[in-house]
Amino acid sequence: HRADRFRKHRLLRECLACESVRPHQTHISNPSVPTTVGDLCDELVDAGIISQPQLDAFLASPTGWRSGGDVTAFLSGMTREHLLTHWQADQIRKGNLVALCLDRYVLLDHLDEGGFGLVYKARHALMDRIVALKVLQRRL
Repeated sequence: HRADRFRKHRLLRECLACESVRPHQTHISNPSVPTTVGDLCDELVDAGIISQPQLDAFLASPTGWRSGGDVTAFLSGMTREHLLTHWQADQIRKGNLVALCLDRYVLLDHLDEGGFGLVYKARHALMDRIVALKVLQRRL
């Protein structure tokens, strides 16, 4: 289970890096929205979008446990607590959680797009720095 999920994340990141496709347009045929809060928590931590200590603190907070197992309420609470951006929560609701990670970056928001590519606000996973990340589109 977990190995398959990591393989899927790695494959998508490689496709995004090589083909410069938009992160919200994945190569997964049926992107799935996590149906339980437990599944969502596992996927958020596995993808590196939030850390386990951040998740544990949120789950211990009144906002975390008041969601009552409802994924939408849980995402709204995470947004209110600034663990996710509104754009990230929207992408997760659309089934695009795996596309929020691009190499060593966690995409936070879509800023702009132009003739040469797309620009995202992102956080470098290792250095914990906020950057503008330009993803160039492949020219055929």
